[in-house]
Amino acid sequence: MEHLIADNQLKLIELDEYEEKLLPKVSKEVAAAINQTGFITVEPTFGEESIFRADSKIGIVRVGDIQIKVMPKFPVNNLFYLLGLHDGIKFESDTVDIAESRDITDLIFESFLRNVTSSTSRGLLTGYRKVEETSKVLHGRILMGNQLKRRYGSMYPVEVSFDEFTENIPENIELNMAIIKAMKFGNLTTAQHRDFRHLSRKFSEIDPAKSDLRWIKNRHNIHYWNSLVLADLINSGKGFYEELGGVAVSGFTVDMYRVFEKFLLRELKVRLEKQGGIVETKYLHLDEENRQRAQIDIMWRKDGQIKFVADAKYKDPASNWESALYQVNTYATAFSLDSIHLIYALPTDEEPLRLKGNGPWVYRHGIDLSLTISEIRKEIDELAELFIGALN
Repeated sequence: MEHLIADNQLKLIELDEYEEKLLPKVSKEVAAAINQTGFITVEPTFGEESIFRADSKIGIVRVGDIQIKVMPKFPVNNLFYLLGLHDGIKFESDTVDIAESRDITDLIFESFLRNVTSSTSRGLLTGYRKVEETSKVLHGRILMGNQLKRRYGSMYPVEVSFDEFTENIPENIELNMAIIKAMKFGNLTTAQHRDFRHLSRKFSEIDPAKSDLRWIKNRHNIHYWNSLVLADLINSGKGFYEELGGVAVSGFTVDMYRVFEKFLLRELKVRLEKQGGIVETKYLHLDEENRQRAQIDIMWRKDGQIKFVADAKYKDPASNWESALYQVNTYATAFSLDSIHLIYALPTDEEPLRLKGNGPWVYRHGIDLSLTISEIRKEIDELAELFIGALN
């Protein structure tokens, strides 16, 4: 598409991730509002056109009378595999048709709506939650430290701690947050708004103030898993419903960089931990004074040693190669590593690079997300075997 498409006075712009297009120029105010969203960038040219450039964010944002849609650079079906929904989005009587969809946010919200409706059809999940409160009745355990600190010399009321059997558990809180966000920022149809409002009534007693709680995958919440994965995607996304520079802005976006990071960690964790040790994302300090903290995307620890460190890279290697070298060299120096790995979300076939000064070997690997799911699995299997073989 080389021009803006008008649809009932709404101009539509469609891009794929990292694509750029030369389109009719927009006003300075609209361009500034688009740039403020951080969704895509707009740069003027000397002529009557502007350069619209997407990065790793997908979704739909409306700015004034322009609606901007950015789609993944790989088949939409693969997005659900990256999220860990291997068998698709299934329901009691049908499935969401994801193969031909060109509206990614509608697909996400519709999938979430149907999954939550299905998983809560028999009521909300319940469980025990630790509660600390000031009580007029003695129950549970007395918190002597809190009692002495807050009511020294008095034993009434009582500071207590107890386990409450409730619906106010992390799983329901996560779903409720996503429902609220979908209703506020989703480009929903009238029917979807109605269904979300009906669904939200089930969660009317859920306390949003407990949003710092985190759910843990277990057999108790197995029927919630798909819903929770989609809720996590929605809650980590960015919603817009505001005015920027006098221009109305609304919409919802998801950063695929974070999705790819979580995908790589999950898939490598399953394969590598069969050999022992722990594979995880780790936050560690790079300096002796513990002032400079860094996120290590994938770290494999075994027998008290760091076996390998890898960093996920969603962008084209050519776009950030120099900064990536600085980053991995810093990691290798801080943790005395002989080698370090960069894993890209596209095919790459590069020879390993040895940094000067007896530095580490830097290996670049690629996962081609445009392949079929079975082919992607095979590439990850081969990558895991490579890491295991290098350590044996």
